[in-house]
Amino acid sequence: MKPTRWISHALKNLTDREILREQAEQALAEPERIGEGHGGRKGKPMRVTYDQQSDTLTITLREDRIRESDEVRPGVIADFGYDGGVVRFEILDASKVVQNTREMQFALAE
Repeated sequence: MKPTRWISHALKNLTDREILREQAEQALAEPERIGEGHGGRKGKPMRVTYDQQSDTLTITLREDRIRESDEVRPGVIADFGYDGGVVRFEILDASKVVQNTREMQFALAE
């Protein structure tokens, strides 16, 4: 396995979640040891969070382990699960992109 190259927002996420870098590297090297999902949290609703300190907006579509992340456009990171599907998006420098980071509207099409 190639060495992991950590970017600053990933290191901040590890710190925020109180995960040691060594633990994350072990999980990447041996994902089968982690088990399925995050302790049975599958089925939780979609979540949108804004971290004012890091100016990051995270849109979590589902709870699942992240296999890889890709900066799909400058400042937009897509995190993919082991099934290849999108797990979440991270928008860096969100206050420059989102007009109002403190308010959100949600609508379902009928």
